[in-house]
Amino acid sequence: MKNRSGGILWGVVLIALGVIFIGNISGLWDFSLFFAGWWTLFILVPCLIGLIQHGPNVGNCGGLLVGALLLAAAQGWLSWQMMGKLILPLLLIVAGLALIFQNMFNRQARVVRSRHQGEMREYCAIFSGQKELYAQEEFKGADLTAVFGGIELDLRAAIIQEDVTIQATSIFGGCDVWVPAGVKVKLSNTPIFGGAENKTNTVPAPDAPTIYINGFTLFGGLEVK
Repeated sequence: MKNRSGGILWGVVLIALGVIFIGNISGLWDFSLFFAGWWTLFILVPCLIGLIQHGPNVGNCGGLLVGALLLAAAQGWLSWQMMGKLILPLLLIVAGLALIFQNMFNRQARVVRSRHQGEMREYCAIFSGQKELYAQEEFKGADLTAVFGGIELDLRAAIIQEDVTIQATSIFGGCDVWVPAGVKVKLSNTPIFGGAENKTNTVPAPDAPTIYINGFTLFGGLEVK
């Protein structure tokens, strides 16, 4: 359902852009998308869709804040010097609020997810580092959040008997995930001045379980090894 709603939202955005261009070409109106700071839409729109699709979290709230500040500076509402001073403290506030809202409003979603995929563990590193090792322990999914910090999740010795999901959010930080040999890996990521890379090189069996890794990287990184 979430993937379907995300596709619908992106479809609406593309249709709206097409209608705007057709109206400009046919002379029905003269609407320019290339206003001062138009490039911030590449930050604001994905984060807004993520907020609607998945609810508030550190990734989409932080992305909206960064995009809004950059747009305000580009429009002249805020000086670039002032934006530079405000961005760090505001990011800290948004990160804290997003984590609180995520725990408050996504409780039901986590219960449903747990019913289908088992217990998902949550790991959070803010201005710190965290290492988690699964040694002959069953892994049923995880939610990783790294804000100005790093998380290392080592699953090379983990027991994975069914498809599992890992949600990974990196804001000015990084997440590294080591997966066991013989599993399938499906990596998807929403990067904003960040990136994700799948470095696995094993050939899994056709009936092997799949690890679905959904990332959001804002000035951060995600690596699967």
